[in-house]
Amino acid sequence: MRILAADTSSRRISLALFQGGEIIEISQSMESPSAARFFVLQDALLAAAKIQLDALDCLALGSGPGSFTGLRVSFAAFRCLAWARAIPLYPVCSLEAMAYPYRSLDAPLIVRVPARRGQVYQYVSHRGQVLQELALLPCAEASARSLSLPEPRFLLSPADDEDTECVRLFGYPDAASIAALAADRTDPPPKLEDVLPLYLRPSDAEMSLSRPAKPLNETPCSGGSARIL
Repeated sequence: MRILAADTSSRRISLALFQGGEIIEISQSMESPSAARFFVLQDALLAAAKIQLDALDCLALGSGPGSFTGLRVSFAAFRCLAWARAIPLYPVCSLEAMAYPYRSLDAPLIVRVPARRGQVYQYVSHRGQVLQELALLPCAEASARSLSLPEPRFLLSPADDEDTECVRLFGYPDAASIAALAADRTDPPPKLEDVLPLYLRPSDAEMSLSRPAKPLNETPCSGGSARIL
């Protein structure tokens, strides 16, 4: 089984190839993932593994939540590839993938990712079992939910966090974990049209469109007509 996995939900492009129980991975941090750089890294990974695209059996993708722009990069690339090669595409929650390397940790693991506007995405697990479902929360509520967990508790995040009641860990969504999670899947692959980014809040553009339009300023002219400023 050869699985190509990717995640672009953060300020990092992460790609990995699962092949024969082994994983090869490549990643690069950047302000905003780009399609051009994504394909450069994908080609480099396949070249290092010495395989072609037609040798892939399956694709796996970090579905977010995270950067709207970043998610569009990997979703556009992998949905097209899955369609062209007629191979399955599995979505994997990016925060679940972050928790995967710590699945043997015998303590609550809080995965927290900044979501802007004073909010965070938060997911809590313990030895791979979900304690608190993924949610978009105000920062204060996220901290309150964390404090309800028994100690010791660990906080995994790609950003600095003021929550001092937890043991701090640093990390990003990782394509190697996404590939491993996809390799363990036993359920049938979803229909390609159902594989969509996991957006828990509207985009900036959608929020702008939902606001009432501001009235135009009209200033009378000496001739009795009006000019629009």
